[in-house]
Amino acid sequence: VIVHMVFAIMFFQYAVRNPEAASQQTAMNHQSNLHYHYSLNMFYQLSCSHTVQDVQALTLICAHLRNFPKPGASWMLTQTTLALAIELGLHRSAKRWAAEAMPNPLDVEMRKRIFWTILTIHATLSGKLGRPMGLRFEDFDVEMPKPLDDELLSENGLDTSRPGKCLHEIGLQAFRMVPLYMELYCTIYAVRRQPENYISTINSLEAKLRTWKEGLPKDLVKGEAGHNEQEGRVFALYAQIWVLEFRLLLRHPSVSMTTDTAFNAESMRVCVESSRQMLSVVRQLQKFKSLDTTWYNSAVYVMAITTTLFAQWEKRGETSAADLAALREEMDLWLDIMGDVGALLGKWNNF
Repeated sequence: VIVHMVFAIMFFQYAVRNPEAASQQTAMNHQSNLHYHYSLNMFYQLSCSHTVQDVQALTLICAHLRNFPKPGASWMLTQTTLALAIELGLHRSAKRWAAEAMPNPLDVEMRKRIFWTILTIHATLSGKLGRPMGLRFEDFDVEMPKPLDDELLSENGLDTSRPGKCLHEIGLQAFRMVPLYMELYCTIYAVRRQPENYISTINSLEAKLRTWKEGLPKDLVKGEAGHNEQEGRVFALYAQIWVLEFRLLLRHPSVSMTTDTAFNAESMRVCVESSRQMLSVVRQLQKFKSLDTTWYNSAVYVMAITTTLFAQWEKRGETSAADLAALREEMDLWLDIMGDVGALLGKWNNF
């Protein structure tokens, strides 16, 4: 199933990102579905076997399900996969293992990657859907995966006799941001919120976001090494999107719990600024044909659009003709982007 899902994901991504060759696109999507449906036939065996490889296979299915037009199936399977991962202890640090049961270095690293991948999908979907998460940050202590060259890692450890380069740094930075999103959803977007802690929570999360940005490697910082090649530029753009999305969610007027007029005005300014910066970044992703194919990323774009419109409506008495013309131009750009996103989400229905 692991091998088949790798092919399913590859064929799917190739199909949706190459619309010029229609016949080849259809064939690639068909191949993707064949691999995916074969893997689904193994779901019962994967659920009963209870090995790390089974959880790895299910995690790949969850990763593929993210691309479907509706999030329900991915959320449900992620719940099951996370439960199996916890049952196998993937949420605990290898340092807690007894010496005689310690996995080899390759297995330790794979366990980390599997857990953090499924946690990332779970936290993102749960937050966007307004559903409670199955884990709190206090419930696990497994370390982040290390920035390693996969070619140099084996059961015997890391080969340090020759230089290597980590090619999945963007994924590691996404993992680093998951705890921030978990805290955001468990406080600002919680069912039982605490208004007295609202402003202090925002200040704390903004400080953590700054720390995350400061820890980004140069390859993922705008204007640095990552902008020397298209792939590097795309990764750097996605790092910017995550920051803007976080600020937009954190300061969104719909979740304000304070009557402080100045603070609310500042929050609105931050949201509008973040929305407009996001439009600029997403336009670059559109140019590189690298828009995300997931439902929850399109939800972020919709949030940016509605926030911009709401802010303009709030000051409608002060709006000039030039302001309206600028707003129309922004909305036209967003609609063009959403048209591409709609094609990515709606054209290839794998259900």
